[in-house]
Amino acid sequence: MEKYPYLPTARDNLPGEAPDPPFPQILEGYEYRHPCPCCGEITYPVPPEDAIAYICPVCFWENDVFTKSDDEPSDENGGMSLNEARIGYIKHGIVRPDLLRFKFKLLLFDLDDTLLRSDKTISPRNLEALHRIRWANAVKIGVSTSRSEKNAEVFINRIHPDVRITSAGAHVRVGERTIFSGGENDLLIALYNGGNR
Repeated sequence: MEKYPYLPTARDNLPGEAPDPPFPQILEGYEYRHPCPCCGEITYPVPPEDAIAYICPVCFWENDVFTKSDDEPSDENGGMSLNEARIGYIKHGIVRPDLLRFKFKLLLFDLDDTLLRSDKTISPRNLEALHRIRWANAVKIGVSTSRSEKNAEVFINRIHPDVRITSAGAHVRVGERTIFSGGENDLLIALYNGGNR
């Protein structure tokens, strides 16, 4: 059986390179991804009946092709039935609350040489991937950069991050609220003094 990745591969798409294809589920009638039988999110690369032991990255349900009904205990899920997992997902956003510690809460990205291509732009595919990750996984997206907020503003306005760490950590914002602002001079003084604040 062929193994399928569930996240796209990022590329630069520099002039002369072929553009990446759009996400499969955006194309009308093109079926590449399928809904998870537990949470219903489009996370399966193949139909659930063919996804042997595939784990949904949203709800953490491990697909069990051997159970005959939604009420039958699943060996892959520690004896939990699919219906029990659905109730867990509604209550906790994940099949079992003890798995919450494994869920990503925040993904932080640097700008230069990470999100930005060599021409200092963000590819439409990467921008779309960020929005899809935020939407599908209920994960917060953040930018952490040594650039000042003013210098990073054009990229921040495109990404709309939930968390902004700028000026090499001297300025931290969550949403529109500043939670730390040591100022660039304070940071330089701290660095000069060996990092002691």
